[in-house]
Amino acid sequence: MFTSAADSWGRLRQAFADQFEQDGTNFVYRRSQKGDAIRVSAEERSRFIDEFNRNVRRAKWIIYIGLALVLGAIIGFSLLSGTDLSQTAMFIGIGLVMIPYFVFYRWAWAAPARELGGRTPIAGERSPDEVRRLGFQRITYGQLAVAGFGGVMIPFIGSSRQDVFSGWNRLWLVFGGALVLLAAVQAFRKWRFEEEDSYRGVIPPSSTPIIAQPGEDSTHPSKSQVWRYVPLAVILLGLALIAYTSAGKQLAKQPSFWPILMIGCGGWALFTVIRGISNGQIEPFARGFYNTYQRETQPKRFWASMTWNGIFGCFCLWIAFTMSRDATAQPLRDRCYNADRMYQPQDVLSACNQVIEKKMSGANLTMADAFLDRGIAHDALNDPGRAIDDYREALRLQPDYFEAYYDRALAYEQLRDDPHAIADYSAAIRVRPDADAYFNRGELYGRTGDMRAAIADFSEVIRLTPKRADAYYYRAMAYRQIGDTNRATSDFDIAFRLDPKLCGGCLPGSG
Repeated sequence: MFTSAADSWGRLRQAFADQFEQDGTNFVYRRSQKGDAIRVSAEERSRFIDEFNRNVRRAKWIIYIGLALVLGAIIGFSLLSGTDLSQTAMFIGIGLVMIPYFVFYRWAWAAPARELGGRTPIAGERSPDEVRRLGFQRITYGQLAVAGFGGVMIPFIGSSRQDVFSGWNRLWLVFGGALVLLAAVQAFRKWRFEEEDSYRGVIPPSSTPIIAQPGEDSTHPSKSQVWRYVPLAVILLGLALIAYTSAGKQLAKQPSFWPILMIGCGGWALFTVIRGISNGQIEPFARGFYNTYQRETQPKRFWASMTWNGIFGCFCLWIAFTMSRDATAQPLRDRCYNADRMYQPQDVLSACNQVIEKKMSGANLTMADAFLDRGIAHDALNDPGRAIDDYREALRLQPDYFEAYYDRALAYEQLRDDPHAIADYSAAIRVRPDADAYFNRGELYGRTGDMRAAIADFSEVIRLTPKRADAYYYRAMAYRQIGDTNRATSDFDIAFRLDPKLCGGCLPGSG
């Protein structure tokens, strides 16, 4: 069902070779199997195919070198600038790499047409009906199944970032549903054409010698084999219900859902191994549901498929075991993290205690995060002393943790420990210049009487957030404290224009 890179390149070479249809001892060339028919010799055909295969290898190197250059540029930019490149810029870079590849590939594909352009065709172009039939001959049911599976997975990918049932996010559902529908329609049309051709024989299968994967079973499923696709259709329908319905979405969030799914996949893979030992035939998971290899006639492919299915089954069961073990920990991690602030501080504290005691860290919650979140819960329960201890532990585990410095500074402020609060705000700013950290430190400087330091901090806030009215207001107050009435008046006026409710006019001398 899934396709490797080697299979993709092999199909590409085979598609090029399929343009040459055998005609006695010679061949007939049709560009993309639908252009004018031009007679060529066997030697010419071999030369064209060999040259295309060499160009395919060159095209691979275009991609490899281009991607290496893009990755090098991304790493270099990150090292020199200290910031990460945006995802949009990375996608644009990868897209630029693909442009020369596609240009070179199209040039290589058209090589026979360029060289044979002066020859007189022996027949005209194929009709649209013939072209459609050829297209459906090239498409396999496995490829259509992969397309349908991809359409079902698109909403899952989208739901990891936003709610796909609201607003413009519904486009994830539209794209996924359109892809599933397209795959289903194309599968039906392919089956219908095959049924018609079985009676009429409009275009017989190409007699071109197969150049990729010799000995591979490339026949299409017969009518009697269609039942093999029923399980796949059921699976796709089930995944569609999960992706496109609210009830299905809630089901997918259950901790036991994905382990059960993995157990099903792994169990089925191992079942095929047991069945293969008993009846001497196996269907490898990587190639689709109709590629069956016999132990007696294809021993190498048979045992390779047995090995692959066994490894795949064991891997799925291992994933299921890992996920089921993690399923009990994930709700606790979610409650400790409290992303949507839906849990009470006491519940968060209890969850974080269990996460820390049992070391239940995961990809979305490190131990440093757990200590930070427990500190936030202590803070919410008016226990800044214990909160500071937790923030200190979070910083020991992750020394450059901005949030831990910032939240510990807030806790020190509650204890009226201004020097330690200023030190933590300064440490947070060294990790990441932040307007709120500058603002809070500026307030503390003003409270301790260091007005010039306060003015410097409020100026940084204004530089980072030019529309922040309270920064102008507090800087005006600091200017007034040092006797700089002109600047104080100017800042009061700006603060009033940005937020008229801030200080009742903000005139010098007003409270």
